[in-house]
Amino acid sequence: MSKNLSRAELLQTVDSQCEQLNKYERKLRDVVQAYKGLLKEKEALESSLGALSSNTAPEADLSKSDQDEGASDSETAASLHEREESGDSLRKKLVTLTVALSTVTQEKSKMETSFQNDRKQLKVSAIWDITASISDSSLK
Repeated sequence: MSKNLSRAELLQTVDSQCEQLNKYERKLRDVVQAYKGLLKEKEALESSLGALSSNTAPEADLSKSDQDEGASDSETAASLHEREESGDSLRKKLVTLTVALSTVTQEKSKMETSFQNDRKQLKVSAIWDITASISDSSLK
């Protein structure tokens, strides 16, 4: 800016900088939204991993207890109680996995919708740019 710029040129510079600033703000909002979506997805995957990796040993113990044919009544009652607890544990794991799957599916759907909207916006923007360049070249 060694030369004195006219008022119109300064206003044009300010306008272009405002446009750039708005563009960067939109991009930042998109990045924050994507980060939040990834965070939800990560939490869902961690909970499903936790449900899958939590102790599977009681299931092996149940198969051993089925093999004990000479078990007493108290041992049979204890075995039934263990099976009920194992069933509850499996139901909790199933609920956790279902919720996690639902969350991941929702986040993927949001990402796909966002991608499609961005793609449409890019096409419209490209058409406007081409139209503007054609009209600029025809004016010269």
